[in-house]
Amino acid sequence: MNPYPAYYPSGVEWLGEIPEHWETKRLKFVASINDDTLSEREDPLRPISYVDISSIDSTFGVTEMEEMLFEDTPSRARRLVCDGDTIVSTVRTYLRAIAPVSVPPPEMVVSTGFAVIRPRAMDPGFASWVLRESGLVEEIVARSTGVSYPAINASQIGDLPVPLPSHDEQRAITAYLDRETERINTMVTKQRLLVERLQEHRAALITQAVTRGLPPEATRASGLDPYPGYRDSGIAWLGDVPKHWEVKSLQRILREPLKYGANQAAVLDDPDLPRFIRITDIDGGRHLREETFRSLPIDVAEPYLLESGDLLFARSGSVGRTFLYDDSWGACAYAGYLIRARVDHSQVIPEFISHFSDSHAYVSWLRTVAIQATIENVNAERYAKMLLPLPPLDEQRAIAAYLDQETERIDAVLVKQRQLIARLQEYRTALITAVVTGKLMCGSLWGSHSREDSCPRVHTRRNLQRTGEHAVHANAARQVYNRVMPTILREGPYRFYFVSADRYEPPHIHVRHDNGFAKFWLDPVELQSSGNFSRPELRRILQIIGQNQARFLEEWNGYCDS
Repeated sequence: MNPYPAYYPSGVEWLGEIPEHWETKRLKFVASINDDTLSEREDPLRPISYVDISSIDSTFGVTEMEEMLFEDTPSRARRLVCDGDTIVSTVRTYLRAIAPVSVPPPEMVVSTGFAVIRPRAMDPGFASWVLRESGLVEEIVARSTGVSYPAINASQIGDLPVPLPSHDEQRAITAYLDRETERINTMVTKQRLLVERLQEHRAALITQAVTRGLPPEATRASGLDPYPGYRDSGIAWLGDVPKHWEVKSLQRILREPLKYGANQAAVLDDPDLPRFIRITDIDGGRHLREETFRSLPIDVAEPYLLESGDLLFARSGSVGRTFLYDDSWGACAYAGYLIRARVDHSQVIPEFISHFSDSHAYVSWLRTVAIQATIENVNAERYAKMLLPLPPLDEQRAIAAYLDQETERIDAVLVKQRQLIARLQEYRTALITAVVTGKLMCGSLWGSHSREDSCPRVHTRRNLQRTGEHAVHANAARQVYNRVMPTILREGPYRFYFVSADRYEPPHIHVRHDNGFAKFWLDPVELQSSGNFSRPELRRILQIIGQNQARFLEEWNGYCDS
């Protein structure tokens, strides 16, 4: 893939320069918006295939439809769509819920929270790719108003300028992106399936250990006696447990009663004060997110300060989520929608309970509690009555040590798989941006007559070996990646890079290492967002950026002018 021969400034900040034979027009001049709606006088028995914002995946588009009669539809189910439309979310725009409509059922209706874009003077496929291009999407998000429920008017979307190649070129770009993104999506799907299988294996391994005991080889390695057999626990969701184990309620193994957290607003961000842990701070790996850090004044936090080994249980929101605190997190207090459990260490080690909360048995218990509840809430009274299988203390330690070792191995593979998925998705985004905005031209536009071989492809390793074209395709993929996400510096394990779609933003740089990522403004140097980096890592990265600020700014200016 190569650039076009000549460019000119588009006058559009997020679009930058475009090929000299392209033009730009406002979307409303090449497409209509919200043409067809249902009236309130529709036949109540009219069948409807309804799509809401929650039914949209940013990669795979419309993932589900709800079949219902018109009389049963929510009042927002009013926009009719047809083949070739693109639906763009106008509410909660940060979700980036945008999807093409391809061969829909006859009565497909979407929420009034969408703008239905119907191309009139541009190729429908090309329109759908333009509307999913990251720069334009970020422009929609940036123009939205409202803090908790940001929204944008459909007319504002219609005012956005879009790039317009010739119709033949639009069709060629559409065919190329359809083909290449389908290959990338297939690889992403396979990797996600592998992640799901690894997660299931992890949960099954934990469930076996915390409800049935260690495998024979692990039992021998730990110096424990063989299991004497099993008995019925008398609990449907728990099943049989080893004969020598006890079953006790959580309240019987506590050192102090369960305690709710502080009902305080999370407004301070002072690292010298105790951290204020909320449900949203706890990620799926039972770690604290650094980017959501908030703190409390010492006098307010004091009654809610945690001790090493304390367990937190979520009572609403992400019901059942747990967090095991230790001193490495520094001084921490906890919020009112969390419940603290401080266990009696002469009966149980908190690590065993933490592992139990990752088991199928715990999930099954939560489901039985949820059936009895009128809202999604598990209060302290219910947690206190939760029954737990309890081996002797030495066996609890052996099980916890075994699971620490085994889950660490699985988690290391999961990190690599998620990193691969992230890179595939980054490449997909970069490819769409490069081609839709005219930064790179696919091979068919150079006059190739072979549609099948006109553009570089994304291949699996096996396919590359079979075709013998791996050098050409790998070079093309690297070329796209390096143009739209060029590496500026590698320092230790960290990669510092730009993203071409961000050129319209103030100077900044992205950082990645394994599954950690962050974005820093360059003038002045400060953190904009991050995920999966510890605070010490972020301080180290900040130091590196400070040392290289002048270079990064020079590189930024050169990259934006190129």
